[in-house]
Amino acid sequence: LTDASKDAVKSIENDIKIYAYGFAEDSTLMSFLKQYNEANPKITSEILTEETNINLIKEYGLQSGYQVLVLVSGDSKKIIDSSNFSTYDYTTFQTIDVTEQVVTNSILSLTEAEKPVIYFLLGHSELSLQKDITSLGLYLDNEAYTVQELNLLAKGAVPEDCDVLAIPSPKTDISEQEAT
Repeated sequence: LTDASKDAVKSIENDIKIYAYGFAEDSTLMSFLKQYNEANPKITSEILTEETNINLIKEYGLQSGYQVLVLVSGDSKKIIDSSNFSTYDYTTFQTIDVTEQVVTNSILSLTEAEKPVIYFLLGHSELSLQKDITSLGLYLDNEAYTVQELNLLAKGAVPEDCDVLAIPSPKTDISEQEAT
């Protein structure tokens, strides 16, 4: 664990539990996760198996063959698939391990007091979070954003807590009332 990550997590006051599903106790990842506990005792990790906690496995829809981290702090949770632990640099043609950045940023996102709110506009045959772009909504929610849908005609105005208003590919025009 780098000094930057240690410094970033050492002042966290919330309890954070990291469940590792699909990993062995003696894996490199578990050794790595234990370093977070050394930096801050409020961050703990454990292997999640059917024997240890079948209810959490069912709650998160985990299946055999998955390798996933589930981070939980109070009512906030974040699920990270192991496929997010690396990226590919097309200029150097090398795979780059980003596990530490992903885990540290996930821990920090769980402790944010106020999550930015993204509203997706409805009412103009836009792409829908429920049907067309569900994975985007899940991704944003997993990245510590609050994601909601908004019908301006029904609501009457853009809510005060709106940080981003997304209008994904509307097929009809926005009315003058909505624009105002």
